[in-house]
Amino acid sequence: MDPNNYRPISILSNASKLLERHICQHIYNFFSSYDLLYKAQSGFRPHHSCETALIRLIDMWHKNIEEGQLNGFVLIDFHKVFDMINIDLLLSKLKLYQFDETLLKWMNSYLKERNHSIKINDYLSSLTPITHGVPQGSIIVPLLFIIFVNDLHLSTNLPIDMYADDSTLHTNGKTVAELNEKLTTAVSSVNDWCTSNDMVINEKKTKSMTICTYQKETKIGSCE
Repeated sequence: MDPNNYRPISILSNASKLLERHICQHIYNFFSSYDLLYKAQSGFRPHHSCETALIRLIDMWHKNIEEGQLNGFVLIDFHKVFDMINIDLLLSKLKLYQFDETLLKWMNSYLKERNHSIKINDYLSSLTPITHGVPQGSIIVPLLFIIFVNDLHLSTNLPIDMYADDSTLHTNGKTVAELNEKLTTAVSSVNDWCTSNDMVINEKKTKSMTICTYQKETKIGSCE
C-alpha cells in the first residue's frame, strides 16, 4: 500500500450536511440563473454525466472525420485535486463571483478552521491545522471544485471538455504535425494555469491520442 494514495476523512455531522445541501442548492441556482458555469463542464451537475460528455465529443469527432480531418486530443489528469485546492484562492474566486461577506466568512470558517489528527491502532497524533484541500464526503465541495476550475477554459484557445477533474483538450487538422503543434501549445497554456492556481498535472495519467479512419491510419501510420 502506498500511503500517498490515502488522505484523512472528515466526519461530518448530519446537521452540517443539511446546511450544506441548502447552501449548495442556492449557489448552484445562482450560477445557473446567470449561466456562469462553463457549458462543457459535465461533472457534479444535474442533467450532465459521463454519457453527455462522451456524446458531445464523439459527435464532434465523427463530424471531423467526415470532413477528412484528423482528431487529436489530450486527456489531462490533475494530481490529487481535492487535496491540493488552495483555500485562499478558492475564496478569492468566490468573491469575484460577488459572494457577499457573510457567505465568504462562513466558507472561510467551514473550509479553513479545521484540524485533523490520525489514529493508528492505539496511537493518536496531535491536531494539525488544514491549509489545503477540502473535506472529503462533503455535499458542497464538488460544486466548489467546479467553480474553482471554471476559468480553466479561458487559459487555452482550444476546446476543452471537463468532467470534474478530468479534462480533454481536443482539436482537428489535416496532419499529425498540425495536431501536435496545436495541442502542445494548449497543454503549455493549461500548465501555466495550473502554476497560477497551485494545481499539478499528473503526467503519468495524462495521455494523448489521435482518432481517424482506418484508411488515414494506414497512410500516416500514427493513429491509435
